[in-house]
Amino acid sequence: MENAFYRAVKVILKNEGERNVDLGGDTRFGIARRFHPNEPWPPTRERAIEIYYREYWLKYHCDLLPFPIDIAVLDSVVNQSAELIKDLQKIVNVEQDGTIGLQTALSIKKMNPWEVVALFFSRRALRIQEKSREEDKYGLLARLFRTQRLMLLEWINE
Repeated sequence: MENAFYRAVKVILKNEGERNVDLGGDTRFGIARRFHPNEPWPPTRERAIEIYYREYWLKYHCDLLPFPIDIAVLDSVVNQSAELIKDLQKIVNVEQDGTIGLQTALSIKKMNPWEVVALFFSRRALRIQEKSREEDKYGLLARLFRTQRLMLLEWINE
């Protein structure tokens, strides 16, 4: 696994914490038992990292994206929905097929990455307002701002 992934998963793990109960039921390191019924339970931190790498980082091609967009996309598919990839594609003016490929990656690299993140997080916030249960909105928006802060700290510490 590459350094960009470890930088991104560090942000995810700080957001997720070690254990909580949410819509996915018993959740460890952000891995919900409900969505991973075939995993030995509870997963270790190391196993959770492997799951993030295989089921999110590679599956959604975050490795094709520059920092900090890679972290923004990883956090969005972990916490909200892969549908947000279409929002990202709309921002960078490419076909909205929901799959990050070469065309999406090349278009993103032509733009200011922090501007892309600002626009992408704005769309995430709108989606939270439109589609989330009222009792979940506050926490989801707080996570969005926390993610932005953690990404900035990663950038400062580069």
